[in-house]
Amino acid sequence: MIEINNLKIKKLLKNILFIIIYVILSVLFIYQMVKSGAINNGDDAYFHVERILEIRESLKVGNPLPYLYSYTNGRMGYPLGIFYPEITLIPIATISFLFKNIVTGIYVGIAGYTFLTFIIFHFVIKKIGMSNRAAVIGAILYTFSTYRTIDAFTRFAMGEYLAMTFLPLAFFGFYSILHGEYKEWKYLSIGMIGILLSHILSAFIVALCIAVIFLFLIYFLNEKLKIIKSMILSVIVSILGSLIFLVPFIEQLMFQKYNRPATVDVFEKVANLDSLFTYGVNNSMIQIESGGVYSVGISLILVMFAGVFYWKRVTNQDRLIYLIGIINFICASKIFPWFLLQNTPVSVVQFPFRFLMISTLCLSIYAAKLSEQIKFTQDGYKYCSVLILVILFFGSWVSSVHTLLQTKYYQESWGSYYNWGTPFSRGKFFNVNSNNDQYTPKITLGSLTDLQKHIGTVNGKKQKMVVKSKPNQQIIEIPNVNENEKVTLPISYYKNYEVYQGNKKINVDKSDDGRINLILDKINKKVSVRYHYSVIDKISYVISIVTWITLLLSLIGWTKLFKNKVG
Repeated sequence: MIEINNLKIKKLLKNILFIIIYVILSVLFIYQMVKSGAINNGDDAYFHVERILEIRESLKVGNPLPYLYSYTNGRMGYPLGIFYPEITLIPIATISFLFKNIVTGIYVGIAGYTFLTFIIFHFVIKKIGMSNRAAVIGAILYTFSTYRTIDAFTRFAMGEYLAMTFLPLAFFGFYSILHGEYKEWKYLSIGMIGILLSHILSAFIVALCIAVIFLFLIYFLNEKLKIIKSMILSVIVSILGSLIFLVPFIEQLMFQKYNRPATVDVFEKVANLDSLFTYGVNNSMIQIESGGVYSVGISLILVMFAGVFYWKRVTNQDRLIYLIGIINFICASKIFPWFLLQNTPVSVVQFPFRFLMISTLCLSIYAAKLSEQIKFTQDGYKYCSVLILVILFFGSWVSSVHTLLQTKYYQESWGSYYNWGTPFSRGKFFNVNSNNDQYTPKITLGSLTDLQKHIGTVNGKKQKMVVKSKPNQQIIEIPNVNENEKVTLPISYYKNYEVYQGNKKINVDKSDDGRINLILDKINKKVSVRYHYSVIDKISYVISIVTWITLLLSLIGWTKLFKNKVG
């Protein structure tokens, strides 16, 4: 009994040590950025920072899910909360309240997800059957990987960055199903729910990769029926857990037509294979606008080459993981025939470098496996080798982040947010978001400039109106209007949008160009446009939350807990 207790204490102390290490590394991950005092001109920084700010304003009145964005996106009453998942941004917005400077709060939120990524990756490696040493090495390589850092800082692509937190869980669930551990399907569901509630395109890419691998391998696997059943069950639960986003999203898509999001020439946006290697070896994190190419970094490039030498010493499963990493790396290059897919649904990925997140995951897992193949005859050699590798790895990473911070385009004030100001400021603030055409109804695109300038009409005559912001609603003041005059507001007509004069709901319809039409029945020059959460919205929330709770309880063995209570 004493020996068992000692083992438990040792295990607990070891886990505490890992947690301390991961907390320290999570702080290191954001240190240079916090010290700079700014969220610089990342590719998508303005877009995601303003999403965080909108959620933050809504949290002040107790609503974590604002659908109508009234403070940001040019104050157009744009329903970005419906079209872009915001669930996983809520913790970052919440953490920002704990700090005097919002930029610092946002970075601490990013550190929080970095810590969670460490824990998830460590957990997955242990579940696969590797050692703690392999888990730590793999977790550091993945969490501090060049591509994940690019997502966090270079691009500030919060959707994809957050999705990479849950990617290892989805991989482990799928891996387990293929290896006959059918009860582990829930990890695939949890991972896919986390990914989908962070970033739609990442969910699409991961689902596409899983589907291709599944179709390729299913012929060679035994117990096909059990595998298919587990996959179907995982898909169903993933959908149920994601209804909180999917239902309002699909509601709008069925209501009217929209443009495809940011259609681009995919082949034109893809890098040459030699550039992926060159910039990877240089551990470059600089932006494409500054002449950079996004890659996986020097550590994982070395893993690619090491994989060739260790090919015969690993299992077929390990080789498959390695090959998936290599294939996704190639998919991010011009070697892959993207021009053939330009007019297919696959082109919605927009930028093939997104496949590097799959490559990063698989190569990090393979690196963890390789770490178990390396044997040292003496502890002195082992510790010296580990120390040298740690210094080289973190030295290269710190240097690359520093280089990013020094690049001219990244420092441009027009796209940066600062800790100084009152208490938060942005250089040359753009009052119009360049992405707000993506989910503006097709019929309204011709009037988009008027919407951006807050120009509506009164009896057919254009008139600039005054807009003011409240959480999840837009206040619009109409300067020159009389009773019973027809008004077209400078806001698109979306499903579940309602208009109020004071506390009275007024009837509205859709104008010829897809905006909100109304007739004022009294001389009150101020109206409020609000989003009304429909019954189906609320039902979807309940279903998703129940699904989350059930999945989490299943992880801690709720059936055993229930039996113990009954006993």
